[in-house]
Amino acid sequence: FKNHNIILPRTSSDMSKLGKDIRLSNAKKGDLIFFSTNGKGTINHVGFVVDVRNDDVQFVHSSTQKGVIVSSTKEAYYKKAYISTRRIIE
Repeated sequence: FKNHNIILPRTSSDMSKLGKDIRLSNAKKGDLIFFSTNGKGTINHVGFVVDVRNDDVQFVHSSTQKGVIVSSTKEAYYKKAYISTRRIIE
């Protein structure tokens, strides 16, 4: 993002207000994907889309127990926690 002169806010909630809202089915590499993992329905987690294969969106994110990992929107945990996808760079 810095290469495109885009400064992202620190929090995932603030990041979720940037760019254009994209349907998950239209996600592509570079999009940000947002989740509510706290059970309150508020955005508190963000990932960066790294691969899309049909309806499987892979994203890199930081996990509290495993560090930086790649996960899938097909995983039940993230499927349930999914909130939105945003395109910051066109």
